[in-house]
Amino acid sequence: QGQSLPSTMAPNTSTTTLSPLAQELGKTNPFTNPRQEAYLNLVRTTDVLTEPIAALFREHALTQPQYNALRIVAAAPAPGATHARIGSHLIARSPDVTKLVDRLEKAGLVQRNRCTEDRRVVYVSITPEGRKAVRRIAPKLDALYSALLGHLSNRQVASLNTLVAGARAPHLRTD
Repeated sequence: QGQSLPSTMAPNTSTTTLSPLAQELGKTNPFTNPRQEAYLNLVRTTDVLTEPIAALFREHALTQPQYNALRIVAAAPAPGATHARIGSHLIARSPDVTKLVDRLEKAGLVQRNRCTEDRRVVYVSITPEGRKAVRRIAPKLDALYSALLGHLSNRQVASLNTLVAGARAPHLRTD
């Protein structure tokens, strides 16, 4: 009691308290499947937390997958990262790594080099402009992570990481 609901929501007249997600979604009854609620909480939270990060990348004419690929290429040892390596290390799988690299190359952030021993292999390496972009964006991104999740204690963040990794682990592809 004492907690006010948004005016767009009908008051809950049952004795069961609605979860924060149920209230946000305007539900009048609680979720009956806690796993559905957990999944929807992940989706809702991802949506809420992704927008400020996407806005930061837009300021730098990048998308989150492009920045992720740029970081992978930046961390790759010489002669660079193959498309397969980039694809396997992306946070969110992308069906078309080639187009992702095309856009980064067009922006002057990466360059492609054919392997001299096997012409089928193409290495992607970061350019000086790409390194500058990472150096400009990384501190802003770290500050944004703190702004988005700084209200959680270190223990809560560790618990969140453990829980989310546990939910994801059985579904990871091993190929």
